[in-house]
Amino acid sequence: MDENGQVDRSKIEFLEDFYELLSKEVIIAYRGTFEKGVLSILAKNIETSVESSSVLRRKFFKMFLEFAQNIAHYSAEQVNTSETEKSGSGLLILKHSG
Repeated sequence: MDENGQVDRSKIEFLEDFYELLSKEVIIAYRGTFEKGVLSILAKNIETSVESSSVLRRKFFKMFLEFAQNIAHYSAEQVNTSETEKSGSGLLILKHSG
């Protein structure tokens, strides 16, 4: 709600769109730290989730890798994953609309 007690329609519309997105064919949805071990597990999940051609599976994998690495390296939310390493934290959703 804003200062006048009115509901912010843009936030409601965002949430409606977000929940609609989740009801579609989601390949992967992850929110958390994008450290190496997590990326490896998520990559394996993509390989088993995409039941289409190997070309489509490769495209999803490349998109996932690019987005995940961007979050890991450039997210404003950086988390200490060890004494010497930090990883970005964020939300990644890949869906197939096909």
